[in-house]
Amino acid sequence: QDDYDWDDDYPLDDQDDQPLPPPPQGPTIIEEMLAKPVYYRESGEPVTAGQALLMGIAFVVVVHLLRLLLKLFLQYRNSKVAQEVLRLRNSRTFNFDVRNLDVDAIIKMDAAQLRQGQIDKQFTAVDLVNVFASRCLEFGRTLNLSAEENFKQAQSLARERDLELDKALAEGREVGPLHGVPISVKDFINQ
Repeated sequence: QDDYDWDDDYPLDDQDDQPLPPPPQGPTIIEEMLAKPVYYRESGEPVTAGQALLMGIAFVVVVHLLRLLLKLFLQYRNSKVAQEVLRLRNSRTFNFDVRNLDVDAIIKMDAAQLRQGQIDKQFTAVDLVNVFASRCLEFGRTLNLSAEENFKQAQSLARERDLELDKALAEGREVGPLHGVPISVKDFINQ
């Protein structure tokens, strides 16, 4: 193997046999450009392009680090705020009476069936709020889906809707198609 002639696989042209020219003497064009003063300080001391370039790079690095620190601080602060909001939300308890209701059947009903069930006195608007609020409470908190829980307000409004429905039925009037049907509006909709 020592007798192997590498030149056969990698032929050299005549120029490769010549010695390399000596490196240029003195500064290169880039070195000359970086050494020229680009501005002068108040003291009269010149600042070269190389120094200005290094100061610019340092400035960019410092700005980037400050932005990163701000981002980390805001993430930390926001996580603490979110934890406190979650703790406050989860500390509130509710008691939804759904004992005498067929919860599975009610959940599967559409809006028209829910309205008709109220008219036929199978259940009330308060019953519907209790059924759906208990489900929201169970799954919303488990999956962290609810930003705000207005269950007490919903129950109060449902009581009002029940009274309005009773009055309308006694007077022979009709109510609207969604009267007493609970809905949930997500917070991306302006109210």
